[in-house]
Amino acid sequence: MNKTLFAFVSVIAITVAPISAVAQSLPITVGMNYGVARQRLIQAGWQPLVPSFSDIKWNTWSEVDRDIQKRLAGAFRRRGWYETLVCLPTGIGSCKHQFFDVNGRELIVETGSGGYGPVPNVRKFYYKDGTR
Repeated sequence: MNKTLFAFVSVIAITVAPISAVAQSLPITVGMNYGVARQRLIQAGWQPLVPSFSDIKWNTWSEVDRDIQKRLAGAFRRRGWYETLVCLPTGIGSCKHQFFDVNGRELIVETGSGGYGPVPNVRKFYYKDGTR
């Protein structure tokens, strides 16, 4: 009886372990201040992308919109948030930031402050392959 119970518990533990490992690798929540979320991701082993300024994907709606996007991303970069990939000139300060785990899996964190506020909040986050 004890061997059967031990075997059952072992199978459950092996099955559940990868799920909890994934859950623990994303210590952030929607609504969290991006500065706090970024710090927690880095502490959990996620590495922020460090692209060159020319790698940022600017939308080309208008010259004014591009200037707004560049100023917003530039403000993040001055904070050391180089992982900012794109910022949309929509009035809510929506930006995407990219991180990598030790296995090369890509995580996108979308932020927005309800305006061009100094520190945005996490609006959503997902793996680049579409999973969450």
